[in-house]
Amino acid sequence: MENLKKDRKSAILKLAQDIANVEGGIYMATFRILIDSVDKALDFNKIVDQCEFNVDLVNGRTYVDAKSLVGIFSLPLYRPLEVIAYADQASTQALEERLAEYVIEPVGANGI
Repeated sequence: MENLKKDRKSAILKLAQDIANVEGGIYMATFRILIDSVDKALDFNKIVDQCEFNVDLVNGRTYVDAKSLVGIFSLPLYRPLEVIAYADQASTQALEERLAEYVIEPVGANGI
């Protein structure tokens, strides 16, 4: 349990550092995707892992790090998932373009 608290605290601190280091503001871009095979999950993970900013996958109230293969496979595949990317607007748009084959519904971006 103590390790879980440390991991959460580390993640929050990293996010705060990322926000402080980005010029032009941070956006929370969200869009829905569908990962309907194991191969697509692996490809999705490779794309997201190259990002220098935080990306989460959401199913209901469950949030996982999209860069974590274990996290991805802990979610129900074959159902729409929400991607939340925390970065500048240009970076989040570039990510959405790279994930175009998975996107089923663009949701939008909010400045933080």
